[in-house]
Amino acid sequence: MPIRNPFTRRQADGGGLRPSLTIEPALKTPPGFERVDTVGSKASSAVSISSRRSQDTGEYKMSVESICRYPSPTEDKASWPRRYLSRNSTDTRSEVGDIEPFGISRESFDSYRRSFRKAKAKASKRSGWMTTKRSTIFSNDRTSTNHNPNHKRSVASLRDLQTMTRTPASSLHPASTGPDSLTSHFPSHTLSLSSLAVHGDDYINTHRAVAPPLHTSTTFRYSNDPAQLKQWDNTDPLAPHDSHIYSRDTAPNTTRLEALLSAALGGPSLTYASGLAAFHALLVYLNPRRVAIGGGYHGCHGVIALVAKLTGLEKLDLEKEADLDKLERGDLIHVETPLNPTGEARNLEFYAAKARETGCWLSVDATFAPPPLLEPFRFGVHVVLHSGTKYFGGHSDMLCGVLAVHPDLARTTTFEGADGSNGGDFVGVENQNWIQGLRSERLVLGSVMGSLEGWLGVRSLRTLEIRVQRQSESATRLVEWLATSLKDQQPFSDKYAQIVSRMVDRVQHASLQPEASDPNSWLRRQMPRGWGPVFSIVMRREEDARRLPSKLHLLHHATSIGGVESLIEWRAMSDKSVARTVLRVSVGVEAWEDLREDFLQAFCALWDERGDGEGA
Repeated sequence: MPIRNPFTRRQADGGGLRPSLTIEPALKTPPGFERVDTVGSKASSAVSISSRRSQDTGEYKMSVESICRYPSPTEDKASWPRRYLSRNSTDTRSEVGDIEPFGISRESFDSYRRSFRKAKAKASKRSGWMTTKRSTIFSNDRTSTNHNPNHKRSVASLRDLQTMTRTPASSLHPASTGPDSLTSHFPSHTLSLSSLAVHGDDYINTHRAVAPPLHTSTTFRYSNDPAQLKQWDNTDPLAPHDSHIYSRDTAPNTTRLEALLSAALGGPSLTYASGLAAFHALLVYLNPRRVAIGGGYHGCHGVIALVAKLTGLEKLDLEKEADLDKLERGDLIHVETPLNPTGEARNLEFYAAKARETGCWLSVDATFAPPPLLEPFRFGVHVVLHSGTKYFGGHSDMLCGVLAVHPDLARTTTFEGADGSNGGDFVGVENQNWIQGLRSERLVLGSVMGSLEGWLGVRSLRTLEIRVQRQSESATRLVEWLATSLKDQQPFSDKYAQIVSRMVDRVQHASLQPEASDPNSWLRRQMPRGWGPVFSIVMRREEDARRLPSKLHLLHHATSIGGVESLIEWRAMSDKSVARTVLRVSVGVEAWEDLREDFLQAFCALWDERGDGEGA
């Protein structure tokens, strides 16, 4: 029988505080159930109701002593679903009112009242108000006669909620104790980058959802147990990898992203608001007196200039042997490979030997060669820097910076310093966990990335290897086509080869370096899985470099790299240190043949505007 909410109010008649109600004189107390419209009610209801036709006076016709609720308004039967209407039901409402009286037998009412007494007695045995209330809500009535499948599903769902508690990681993954838990299941097999990018954060995932949720909270509750409260420690024993205090320190989405990055890069990783924020954090942490840096991204040179204003940091030229001789213990060698914007590689083995010789730290900006193209830790690098905005993001929709440290630098015990010495007087660096130190300083610098960016980063890393491999292969094919065109030996007609060779001076890419043809060279050892997806085209005339991007249809004229879409940039737009004839190309995931045809038609269109007599 449908029972109305006893707390629901009804409009008072005549503006009074109570609606007009007539109570039969035989009743000592007002009747006990709220009056409802029972038209179409099923005969299988737990309470038997006999509807009788009479003038609607707002009265209850009940045969028992109980308390009465005020009459409630009825609903229009026309709006009811058909399954609630009996085959022969008709509208028997009178013209006087729209509420039909009903009667209830003493036997039905007594049975219904006894069921409430039993439920109350059962609930009173439980301790605590919350326990009693929850037990009542989630109770499973095995004697219910309601055969509605929706009702059964609802009861089952409530029963699951009653027994559900927060699932510890150990119950979902029995061996989930930390970052190495996944690889421990494959002692004789090395997992691929694709598998690590998909499952590298499984030990953190304590929720049953397959896709990671987006957490936007900036703060997190402490334990309700005073005995568990520790200063700056909010560890949840059920989920120790999901314990957070404030999102400027750690947050769920960025923590999962860092877990994936650590697995992909081969060393513990931290994320930052941008690549430049990560480089700045590295300089603040190491506090070197000198930093040797070559060409590459102009933003890093800008950060060095800012730090130099505060500390007197001296910048040395990485390409000059005389400057390298000035390096001392504790200084920093910063190598960008492949180089921006040319895409040419630098020998990490050479600079690692120089770092060991002088006692310097070696950091590498490997943004242009993301995994699986380059593994810097194999060549003696201490810190790897990435602008995660590029290939880790992969969709041109997030900002991110990454610092990954060599696993030996993430230990809390004493280990050998950069020059092979054991700790010594190198204050605060060799004898501490670099990840803990960098995280503590990041908390003060405030250069943490946002939760949305962390969620986007996790999404993007799932397809990192697939994207990068395709982009690398397409870029290498395009470079080969352009280089062959300059030699007038490409598979197109001589006319097209002449157009390209008269407009393009040279193409720059790691695959065109002399060492690339030697299988035993440092370059082939350093990048055995392919070349970077970025290369540069040096035009013969500045005007051609300025106009060519506007002739392309599949490549956007924009800065940045690493997205699924191909980009071309007249580099002078954003970097005044680069020659004004340079075009930087970032290859996306489009078919390389389509990109080749786009370049070809653009060269031809630009040549037609110049005229044959203006060829260089």
